Amino acid sequence: MKMLILALGLLNTLVMAEDYVSNPSKGHLVFEAVGKPAMIKIKGESPAPKSSMMHSKGSVRIESALELDQLKTGIDLRDEHMKEKYLEIKKYSQAKLIIENLAIPENTEIKDQEFSGTLNLHGKEAPVKGVFNMSKDRLVEAEFKIKLTDYGIEIPEYMGINVAETVNIKTKIQFEKK
Repeated sequence: MKMLILALGLLNTLVMAEDYVSNPSKGHLVFEAVGKPAMIKIKGESPAPKSSMMHSKGSVRIESALELDQLKTGIDLRDEHMKEKYLEIKKYSQAKLIIENLAIPENTEIKDQEFSGTLNLHGKEAPVKGVFNMSKDRLVEAEFKIKLTDYGIEIPEYMGINVAETVNIKTKIQFEKK
């Protein structure tokens, strides 16, 4: 009898959980770093990170992985420096973000919800905090900031222009049922 109750409890947990994956054609990531002097703004983009969302009993876990070689600023030489000298993508090819324990009821639209998670970048992990919106059809728009030095990344400098230590990141990810 105890085994039957345990089995029914496990089955209930599995039934309540829903998995979602990102649709890469319906999203993107944008980053912006301000240079010194401040009139210089470096913007870049990539396709949306490959992501998954697990929704179980009102709690959500999101995992995202971005292939860093997909980042582009629109200037080939800048991209080469960013990827090879600063991000060192041959050693650290991905950035991974994990957000856990989001209290989100199923089929609910979310506006300006704060989140915290852990970002693994350049072989180092550091906490991140940000804000996100989510539509009922699971379109997630998130925004957060990172400090390059938190990840052991040298502050980029070229011809006397330095990039600020903080980089603003915005992403849009469309999740669909697995």
